[in-house]
Amino acid sequence: MAEGTEPERSDSELWSIYHNRRQRDPDEPWDIETPAWAYDAVMECRNIAPALVDPVLRCLSDGDPRTRVAATSAAAALCLVPTVSSRRAEIVNLVEDRARDAATFHERAEALETLDHFDSVNRSFLFDRHPGIRLVAAFTSSLAHDPDNSSAVWHTVTDPERAAAWYSDSLTLPTTMGWPNHLLHQAVLRVTNFADLLPTAVVVAATSLHPTTIKDLELLLERAFPEAFSPGDSLNNEQRTFLRALLDNSSLWESVPSGVAQELGISLALVGLPADHASLSAIVSS
Repeated sequence: MAEGTEPERSDSELWSIYHNRRQRDPDEPWDIETPAWAYDAVMECRNIAPALVDPVLRCLSDGDPRTRVAATSAAAALCLVPTVSSRRAEIVNLVEDRARDAATFHERAEALETLDHFDSVNRSFLFDRHPGIRLVAAFTSSLAHDPDNSSAVWHTVTDPERAAAWYSDSLTLPTTMGWPNHLLHQAVLRVTNFADLLPTAVVVAATSLHPTTIKDLELLLERAFPEAFSPGDSLNNEQRTFLRALLDNSSLWESVPSGVAQELGISLALVGLPADHASLSAIVSS
């Protein structure tokens, strides 16, 4: 209904569109002349919208999280309606309360993304207690040029003690099986110096096999070796430390499913490294 009120058009523009007759294009089958009564329908929707605000806002505190999430979206839609503009600040504040205080990450993330539609994401979300919320905030267009946008993501992944727990935390952003951890991915995109990534890279390399292991390691290997390793090359200290952690992780080498072993071998080969443990170990020890 909110979209049907054509919020981007003024009353006079609507009158002009719906009441000024025009010649229909006979060569365009979908060029259907809008009837004048449609103007009355749009204006009626605008008139009704203010009465819907309070019922929708009451649903923000409903006992069912599905209702609360739906109410958040509905409140955002109502903000688009010109006749609700006087309550926009109130609605934005209530949605922000949901983004801060909702019980689940899903609810908080939905509310934060809704705030972004109003370009109203407060930069304090870049420093939220939850790494997933920090990442959602860093992705918003509202904070696209904030100087702390990248650092919010970066600080999330430079805490090695927490990094090991991300993989069992379903509250980090949803990910497709076989694709890299989103927080790690975004951090890798934001740095050029592998030395800055090393603490996290070591933890990732030492973590037991999980659904995103190989893709995570592939990201880190590409960053550690911007130029493929060639026979006769020497490893720098950061590369050696990272590869040693990878070699010490038995879950990547012992009784590993053939598919995983093959994927790891491909990831190593892409940066010029051997796929077997003994040969890689020899390079690290040289």
